[in-house]
Amino acid sequence: MQLQLLGEPQVHNSLAAAAVAREAGLTVGQIAELLSAATVQSPWRMETTTRADGVTIINDAYNANPNSMRHSLQALAAVARGVGRCTIAVLGRMNELGDDSQAAHEGVGRIAADLGLDQLIVIGGDEARWMQQAAHAVGATTVHMPDQHTALQLLRCTLRSGDVVLIKASRGVELQQLASALLEPDPDPVGA
Repeated sequence: MQLQLLGEPQVHNSLAAAAVAREAGLTVGQIAELLSAATVQSPWRMETTTRADGVTIINDAYNANPNSMRHSLQALAAVARGVGRCTIAVLGRMNELGDDSQAAHEGVGRIAADLGLDQLIVIGGDEARWMQQAAHAVGATTVHMPDQHTALQLLRCTLRSGDVVLIKASRGVELQQLASALLEPDPDPVGA
């Protein structure tokens, strides 16, 4: 079987579902067929769309915490592994981290750098800068954007066929708007 769902946590979820289905009397073949057909059921949770120009957008803007950021970044790296695709993570802040906020954001920046992603674009204030500084300190290519609009302009100018873009932040950042805009045709394409 081959899952259509992206990310290591989906493997664990699928194994749990398979165990329950087996106990309910389904055959291994039935389980494999059903799991292979499973698709994302919630909006903005690892929704993966490949545009007509070959750019893939992974919209995971529903919510974020340090663990989900790590899993999403790992999934981004895995999608491109071995096929030479350019990986771009566009990240915003994680909310409700309290006193651990700076350390958590710095940790996410280091994870992005350690995974060897091609570019990290961070959007927002202090939290974004913490991610950027931590990633940059270990050699990652990073850029800070003050808002979604400027990030959209940058991405529209730089994305090429085969690129894979992950969009992720806490729900309150509303980065799903950026993901949606990236799926719309560019109203002012370069060279037009």
